[in-house]
Amino acid sequence: MDNREHQENDTDDLRRRAEAMARILATKGKGYPKDMSPEETWYLVHDLQVHQIELEMQNEELRRAHAELEIMQSRYFELFDVAPVGYVVIDGTGLVTEVNLTTAALLGFQRAEMAAQPFTKYIARQDQDNYYFQRKRLFETERRSPSTCGCSRSTARASGPTWRRLSRGAVTARPCAAPS
Repeated sequence: MDNREHQENDTDDLRRRAEAMARILATKGKGYPKDMSPEETWYLVHDLQVHQIELEMQNEELRRAHAELEIMQSRYFELFDVAPVGYVVIDGTGLVTEVNLTTAALLGFQRAEMAAQPFTKYIARQDQDNYYFQRKRLFETERRSPSTCGCSRSTARASGPTWRRLSRGAVTARPCAAPS
């Protein structure tokens, strides 16, 4: 089913639901009076036409926004998911919220396995303190420029390279708590 057929089905479903609600309102005496004057009928029809045009304009704007979101999602996939470098998104508590394909492959885990896990699980024990202090400094400073720290990959799954450098930078969509 293509996008147009899906939209038509949604429109048909919405129309059926609206008609059902109108029938319910009419049975409760909240419908339109049967003995309206021609002038009142004209104003009612005019208001309905204006409202329909407004809804069509809103619908067109929603479709345009949806198309833009699809483009942005495609760009995000290209820039994040299939990037040749590993990216990890970590929340304010240190839990992994997103991992790109490169990181998952480098660490030897499935992306789903890494979700909601502490990122420190993937850092060698001897580098845990270094990572902690770097992360803490990131949240304490107003400086948002990237910096680096040296960390080694955890040997939980020993095959694969070790990290020589870990870059950090902050992008905040909402305030988050500093590490404790």
